[in-house]
Amino acid sequence: MGSGLESVRAFGVWTHGGGVNFEIEFEREEDGRWIAEISELPGVMACGATQGEAEAAVEALALRAIADTTIVQV
Repeated sequence: MGSGLESVRAFGVWTHGGGVNFEIEFEREEDGRWIAEISELPGVMACGATQGEAEAAVEALALRAIADTTIVQV
């Protein structure tokens, strides 16, 4: 019995404003869905029907995670 993941893996880089780069790791499941994860941001993982959809979803989630943890000093 397999783990549910194929051996298809890819990596990309997402640049957040201010020049901060995050590595995105992609994995393709046996059913064809793509999983995208930014391991530097705990809990930031998303899936999509295509690699592009998974990438867009994980970037949107990363923005939320960054916004939730950003402290604004006045």
